[in-house]
Amino acid sequence: MAHGKTVFYGTAAVGLPFLERLLRDTDLRLIITQPDARGGRNRRALEPPVKTFAREHDIPSIQPQVLRCQETEDRITDTDPDLAVVVAYGRYIPGSIARLPRRRTVNAHFSLLPRWRGAAPVQRSLEAGEDRTGVTLFEIRPRMDSGPVWASREVEVAPDEAAPRLFQRLAAIGADLLGETLPRIMEGKEDPVPQDHARATPAPPLRKEEGRIDWTRTAKEIFNRWRAFQPWPGIFFHLDEKPVKVVECRPGDPPAAEKSPGTVLALNKDLLRVACGEKSVLEIRMIQPPCKRPMTPNCFALGNQLPAVLP
Repeated sequence: MAHGKTVFYGTAAVGLPFLERLLRDTDLRLIITQPDARGGRNRRALEPPVKTFAREHDIPSIQPQVLRCQETEDRITDTDPDLAVVVAYGRYIPGSIARLPRRRTVNAHFSLLPRWRGAAPVQRSLEAGEDRTGVTLFEIRPRMDSGPVWASREVEVAPDEAAPRLFQRLAAIGADLLGETLPRIMEGKEDPVPQDHARATPAPPLRKEEGRIDWTRTAKEIFNRWRAFQPWPGIFFHLDEKPVKVVECRPGDPPAAEKSPGTVLALNKDLLRVACGEKSVLEIRMIQPPCKRPMTPNCFALGNQLPAVLP
């Protein structure tokens, strides 16, 4: 039995499990996604994965440049929605739009709110080295990620888990959580629980320059950034003023004697060992120079001079 009429806001592939659930459990009337982006060598139009889903399942979709306009509002109103669900849409939902459905608008956020409010909750939790995170379903309010909570589910994070895999797991878990919570929301017999705003922490968007390796950090901190910054911006160091991306790495055994951060301790056919802060070592197994395929550091060094200390 369908749990009401729904509208979905989303852009990235992480929203697809939620769409599958809404398609199965509700009368999904409309999908709203961002306009096509341009990418690749020919700068061709790339439609969002959510738009592809809409086309393949014959569901109406729109790609408004702005949500706060009469045309978009009329299109949503015409669907007569009971509920709207937002997953990785990538744009602010104005209050006037969020209030259109009878049961308002619910957002699936990939953290245990109020921790990690903002655009990059998964990445910031990994960067901080946390071993637990989760998914939260909350009602959208004007202040970012501050609305009352309908449900949340805690998830353990593996020590070597990177962002793409964690996103995938959280999406599947979050879709199940949405399916379990929909009847409660639609019944309208209870209210969501307010967040404790005093416990809020920010999760600001990633910046490209954050990927540059600071060798004075510990190897564990650098490794956590590697986990968090997949696939973008990645982590990298510069040689001859050109970025060299670290494709695969992990903390290694500490050196016999403390060395200056960035010092190349060893290079063999398998890995490059680099001294980091607090007498720690990062083992780098794969790198990617600009416009090249990933390769071992040893393969790179056959035709390039590695400095004694990496900048």
